[in-house]
Amino acid sequence: MSRAAWGLLAAVLVVCLAWLAQTSFTVEGHRYFVLADDAMISMRYAYFLAHGQGLVWNPGQRVEGFTNFGWTLLMGAVHLLPVPLRLVSLALQLVNVALHVVLTAYVYRFVRPRAGEGAALGAAALVGLDAPLMAYGLMGFTTPLGWRRYISGPRHLHSALRGRQGIRQTQTPG
Repeated sequence: MSRAAWGLLAAVLVVCLAWLAQTSFTVEGHRYFVLADDAMISMRYAYFLAHGQGLVWNPGQRVEGFTNFGWTLLMGAVHLLPVPLRLVSLALQLVNVALHVVLTAYVYRFVRPRAGEGAALGAAALVGLDAPLMAYGLMGFTTPLGWRRYISGPRHLHSALRGRQGIRQTQTPG
């Protein structure tokens, strides 16, 4: 990767971390990090799962209220980390920061050999600094996991244009 690409990745990282700092708050001298409503609901289920109560809203109440089972399991694993409860959301947010930076790097590496350095930097900047993509991920949603959608479309289009993957034509009996 070029120096400019590393600079872009650093910029994406700084913007993500600044966003996290800006959206946190302090209560009685302690900094808190929170997720958006739906993610916090899943985080509550994950908390009880990590503490042996199962996937419940409250112990003894068997109601499914989480949106994404896999993400809730990841949140449960995050609850097992030796960090104060007020920082558990930050741990998940940092996972999403890492996923967002990896996505940006992947876009750069995918585009560069096909379209050159300038196009690769532009494409990576569009993805890495895309405010909704970044914000939803940092609010605790599974948006960074949707990176495959960002990449699979251009990859399949490129393959089709290069003749590696064509549309199968079938003949109808006549």
